[in-house]
Amino acid sequence: MLELMKYSIKIDEYVSRLRIGVVCSRFVMNLLWRAGVDCVRYVGDFITPQDVFCDVSLDVYDANSYDIPNSKEDTLVISNLASELSLEFFEKALRGCDVVISHRYCKLSAKAAEKLGVPFIPPAVTCFLPEDIDSKIEVIEKLEKELPRNPIGYSMLCSAQVMEVLRLCTNGEALLAPEAYLIKEKPPFFEKVKLW
Repeated sequence: MLELMKYSIKIDEYVSRLRIGVVCSRFVMNLLWRAGVDCVRYVGDFITPQDVFCDVSLDVYDANSYDIPNSKEDTLVISNLASELSLEFFEKALRGCDVVISHRYCKLSAKAAEKLGVPFIPPAVTCFLPEDIDSKIEVIEKLEKELPRNPIGYSMLCSAQVMEVLRLCTNGEALLAPEAYLIKEKPPFFEKVKLW
């Protein structure tokens, strides 16, 4: 039991040193904070009423405002507003990240992840390695349309994505594209598919 405790402490220390890039998902950012991630580089956008409906980490008063979250306790949150939709902006905003998770602007986020040489997680439970991104950019764009439109599906997707990040960064056993889990409205909520 003591050996297991030593191992878990090392994992906690490792997770605390991760730097994760998050594009337009306040809920993913909050889950990473709760998991103990040290630094989140966040690219936000305009918060719509639909975003408030789906993302339980947003307050009803956040609708129709700009998404610029602050740091939380031991997690440094570096917020950037997606005011400029260019590859250079996304590359600069996400520099220094170990992995990038995106819910909007997937094409720009994926290309920035490829240039930075880090894995990319789209709005599905899978991981694209940097060398696969450019050749599969049309698949990544289609996944952006698969984002759940209800709070339960959205919460399950965000939770599963954070688990994949932790699995990828701690033991390397994450699900890699072309295999993926997509969130469905009815049971079974996770459907395993081949993306290509």
